[in-house]
Amino acid sequence: MSRISYRFASILLSVALLVVGNGLQQTLIGLRAGIDGYADETVGIITSAHFVGFVFASIYAPRVIQQVGHIRAFAAFASAASGIALCFAIFVSPPVWVVLSVLQGACCAGLIILMESWLNASAEPS
Repeated sequence: MSRISYRFASILLSVALLVVGNGLQQTLIGLRAGIDGYADETVGIITSAHFVGFVFASIYAPRVIQQVGHIRAFAAFASAASGIALCFAIFVSPPVWVVLSVLQGACCAGLIILMESWLNASAEPS
């Protein structure tokens, strides 16, 4: 494999791991909320808030990537996403979880957008 193939493979593997991890975490949050006895409507709001973050990130993440670059944006989004994931275990409260879900969704969508633009920037025009 050439150097370019390794670069594409690493980015695609990273996207796959991100999407799988994100799906597992969202499943876990919904299950944990149900185990904690939250109402079905509350669990729905918590899990739906994740996609509100996706919408915000689709608008604002490209600006962040353009302003600070791919590497710094990746570090910011990934660090924030991992810190937010830990906060779900620390703060067990539905309103806090809604805010954390929005932020987590924004970070995950920002990472997906970032990796897609990184892949496009790495590709040769041919």
